[in-house]
Amino acid sequence: MKKGIAMLLCLLMITGSLTACSSSEPKETTQAATVGAETTGTAETGGAYKDTLIVGMSAAPQTADAQAATNVPGKIITKMIHMSLIFLNTETGELQPGVAESWEQTGEATYVFHLRQGMKFHNGEDVKASDVLYTFARGADNAGTKSVLGQISELKALDEYTVELSLKEVDVDYPTKIVDPLYSILSEKACTEDPENGGTIGCGPYVLDDFVLNDYVTMHKFEEYWDAENLKTNQFRFRYIPENSARLIALQNKEIDVCMNPATVEVSYIADDPSLVLNQMNSSRVFYLSFNTGSEIGQNQALRQAVACAVNKEDIITVAAEGAGAPAKTLWSQGLLGFYDGFEGFSYDLEKAKALMAEAGYADGLTMEIACDSANISAVEVIQSQLREIGIELTINEMDSAGLTSYIGQKSTTLLYNARSYGATVEGPRKVFVTGLASNDAFYSNPRVDELFAAGGLITDVAEREAMYKEVQEILAEEVPYIPLYYGVTYWGNVQGFDGMMTQSGGIFFYAYSYVTE
Repeated sequence: MKKGIAMLLCLLMITGSLTACSSSEPKETTQAATVGAETTGTAETGGAYKDTLIVGMSAAPQTADAQAATNVPGKIITKMIHMSLIFLNTETGELQPGVAESWEQTGEATYVFHLRQGMKFHNGEDVKASDVLYTFARGADNAGTKSVLGQISELKALDEYTVELSLKEVDVDYPTKIVDPLYSILSEKACTEDPENGGTIGCGPYVLDDFVLNDYVTMHKFEEYWDAENLKTNQFRFRYIPENSARLIALQNKEIDVCMNPATVEVSYIADDPSLVLNQMNSSRVFYLSFNTGSEIGQNQALRQAVACAVNKEDIITVAAEGAGAPAKTLWSQGLLGFYDGFEGFSYDLEKAKALMAEAGYADGLTMEIACDSANISAVEVIQSQLREIGIELTINEMDSAGLTSYIGQKSTTLLYNARSYGATVEGPRKVFVTGLASNDAFYSNPRVDELFAAGGLITDVAEREAMYKEVQEILAEEVPYIPLYYGVTYWGNVQGFDGMMTQSGGIFFYAYSYVTE
């Protein structure tokens, strides 16, 4: 890749800042293994590696099909069994070979990818250029992938192991966009012979064994993986344990090796246990409210501003996150290119909120619905109480995550409580703010915002791009289709001897090189 583009991409990476914590002295953090690094068959202490590593998850993956896995647990699973053209090492900020052994930019909007010869899918088929073409064609109409794949003007095979990708226009972020597990390369043969299950056949480090919805996922090491000699754990089991205390007890009893997302009020139990390690990381996950700007209520800007002034973010953090969060002024990840929160915005001010209610035509108040995931009910109940102070009576429509996704897709919401994590590029916020894109759950449309995002992808000058994204956030702060609430903190606990996990601020951790020494 051209030097200038490569340097810019390095600036765009989000790397997880990892901090271990305990009630006394801090313990060492886990460090991610570099993909392809040399390792030995036993631990440096002389002991062997544990054969099976068990991860306790707080939320359930819904599928092992890479193109359908849009939630964090699903992406954790698909990242284990699939592989994209390029791999992003989130701890170094470097783009590394994946299915493509190497690649170069041959024109302003053209890239050539050279695939690993001899790389295998889990069904024994060789990974070839035809599989890349099939994968991207399959995802062209997929809600989660079509905006990125729609940027391609032509994709062709130069030979069995070489692919040329041409974009409709310059996008300096494009190589980093396609590192997401959503763009993992699938087997054309597997998908065409078995449309229902073919998308679970990958070419990644582990092979899927069992996927029991809302229970567990098991997988074993793929011996023909190009870097199999450096995979220290033979089998993984990901268990869905939704109840926080049950997940913590499982870790304390060594029934699991990793406990993801323990309750903040319970993390001291991990920190005080000498056989366990507590870790924390600032998260890119942003919790927010969004109005359906296409609805009669949601299109009222003064009303949206009134709600923004009536929400006390600190109280929400105290109840919903047990105090483990930071107030957000912008629906943009901290550390992501263009992050800006220097504007005044609409802060907590009940008198101003009441004045705006009158301006909006609702001096006597109103009743409206708020939709939310069942996991976020405590935060929504706080908001319900806060808005009652300015005459808004919220009716809570609580549902599971699948039901909420469907409800949003039908444009049925009026007010929504949700959370969002972004990847390594501005593609994340672009999908949220640009007219008609997949993650725009406010159904917001502003031609100037669309124009700024379109222009930002065409230039390499970082300062110019930052100025454009600053303007986007200033517009959003005034129009408030979204009300950013807070950034979360990610906790996890593990047994002593656990190491090798690659972190990511969005929570899509990479476990393939993880191990536990015995």
